[in-house]
Amino acid sequence: MRKRLLCGLLASVPVLATNAAVADTFTFELTWSGQWAYGPDGPYGNSDAKASAVVVVEAPASDPNVSMDRIRSMTMTVGDAVVGNGTFSQRDFTSISTSYRLLPTLALNERFWLTSYNLYDFTFFGKGNGAPTQFANYTLWSGGVQGSNALYMSSMYVTRTLTSAVPEPATAALLLGGLALVGAIARRRSSPGADNLRY
Repeated sequence: MRKRLLCGLLASVPVLATNAAVADTFTFELTWSGQWAYGPDGPYGNSDAKASAVVVVEAPASDPNVSMDRIRSMTMTVGDAVVGNGTFSQRDFTSISTSYRLLPTLALNERFWLTSYNLYDFTFFGKGNGAPTQFANYTLWSGGVQGSNALYMSSMYVTRTLTSAVPEPATAALLLGGLALVGAIARRRSSPGADNLRY
């Protein structure tokens, strides 16, 4: 009985460790420009401002939304704006979200250029601490200040990736318990008189 239990634990440890090590994620690469792409004068003026962001989220599965609790990491950089230049992270925003219209099926590490056909606007609402904030479709105010530089969405890419994951508490407990039991049995077998033990 003990031998079968030991074999089962030993077999499950690599599987649990593998499942806890990585998770299926999407990495979004977003860019904005102060230059309106569809004419000489943008609806909110043109400028030299620019911004870019990388947002890593859990794979959407059947859920069509990305919300704050599904974001694994996020960095946004703003430059050449009248206000709000700098680098921002998830904690600088009250809300980051989007909804999928028709997201493509991607192979691992495949990079895909997104359009509004695939993805509703990726929205960012700053906390009023200098982070950009949404005020129109695909458009941010730099610094979160109305009337500052408009940042027009200029490109959206997505790549299917694998990202280090934090194991669920139950998985971590089972993994640690199994490793502790394996270690205890190994110590008993290596101690004097271990040859007399039966499993």
